[in-house]
Parts: sequence; structure tokens; C-alpha cells
Amino acid sequence: MNHQTCGRYWRTSLKMGCLVMTFLVAQVFAGGINDGEVNGTVKTREGEPVSGALVLSERSATRTDDNGHFVLREPGRVILFSLYNYRPLTRVIDRGTTTLDIVLEDSRASEWVAPYCSTSSRKRIGSDLQFMKPKDSAVKRINDADYTKYVIGYGSNLDRQWLEIWSGPTVSNGFPPEAMLVQSVELRTRALKCGSHTGSQGVDIGGKLADGSYWRWVRYPPEMVALYKNAPQQAAQFFDQIIDGLCCRSE
Repeated sequence: MNHQTCGRYWRTSLKMGCLVMTFLVAQVFAGGINDGEVNGTVKTREGEPVSGALVLSERSATRTDDNGHFVLREPGRVILFSLYNYRPLTRVIDRGTTTLDIVLEDSRASEWVAPYCSTSSRKRIGSDLQFMKPKDSAVKRINDADYTKYVIGYGSNLDRQWLEIWSGPTVSNGFPPEAMLVQSVELRTRALKCGSHTGSQGVDIGGKLADGSYWRWVRYPPEMVALYKNAPQQAAQFFDQIIDGLCCRSE
């Protein structure tokens, strides 16, 4: 390469670099790159503002004001919206999203109301929410100072799937597994309540991934989480029978 050609090469490279930098700066000011903050409104189907709704990401949380408005810093890829008597809603957001308008639906048409445990039984595991032990599967119990964990397996030793049931005050920040939500091609979300108990409401979220496997995350505040991930259909059905059979020990 001669000196004249070399000079043209570097002048061209410098121009391209300036163009790229100008584009990036423009994108920042235009909101094309996520500036770490999302704001918006939460309303009912009738257009009424929803105040006090929890707006939660993996790294931050806030609530809507009297006008249904919120500002969430560090939103991540997924935001969860929830409020008692409303169906929980998850929203996967694209990079660069700065505003969201959310509609929450009444939960009564789709909510899951778990019954009270009729009698005490050694066949159940858990604390305030209890699950029947499966007959054909080993159950491991792990105790820690802050939590109790039950692990239930399905399948052979070479291809075993796991359902984890956690109880304790520090088992969850209230946010479902973000990676599962982002990768889901099908998603189901509903509220979870215990009998006639009012004031507390859990979340039941499940999905199907592109590879045909399934996952499910159930949380009832303040201290119960059930979770399985990347489970084939038969394993998912087995775990779902256990989860769907839960009962509430007391009001």
C-alpha cells in the first residue's frame, strides 16, 4: 500500500468512526439505548388508574401513584405488575423501551383459590401451604437457618428432573425466573389465593419453551416458592399434579 492509498484509507476510517459515534450519540438522546429507566401508567380495562400496584423487576421495585403512574429504574428484560384482586401481568421489554401503558384485569375469572387442608397429615410437606408427598418419588428435605427446601425428583438417574419447594422468609425476592420468561413461546399467569383469606395474593406463572420443555414458578407471600425448569412434558405433568394439589394449613 503506497502513502497516497494509505492516507485515503485512514481518512475513510476516521470518517466512518465519526459517523458511528454520531449515530450512537443520536440513539442515546433519542432513547434508542436503554437509559435504565421505564415509566408509564397502569389502568383497568375501563380506563381507571390503578394505584398501589407493585411494579417489580429482577433488580428494582416501585408502586403506582394515585394516578396509576410509575417510574422504574433498572427494569431489566422483564417487569411484573401485580395487585390484590388483579391478575398478575408480566411484560418482556425490548432494549430501548422507556414507556409502558399497562392494563390489569380483574383476577376473579382466572384466579386459583387453594382449599384449606381438611386434616393434618404426615403425607404432606410444607408449612403454611402444604403439598401431598408423591407415592413413587423420593423426597429430600434440606434444612437451613433461614429456610426449608424440599426436592422431588422425576425420571431415571441419568435424566432426572426436579421440583423444588422452598419455605422461609428469605427464599425469594418475589420475582419469577427472568430467563424462563424471556425464552417462553407460551405463557400462563394467574393469581393464587388461600380459601376465603383476604389481603394476601400469590402468583402462579408457567410457560413452554421453544425446545418443547416446560417450567413453572409459584409464589405465595411471604415464604413459599415452588419451581421446576426445563422439564419434559411427562415430568411437567407429574410436578403440576403435586403443585395443583396444595392446600392452605390455616387462614
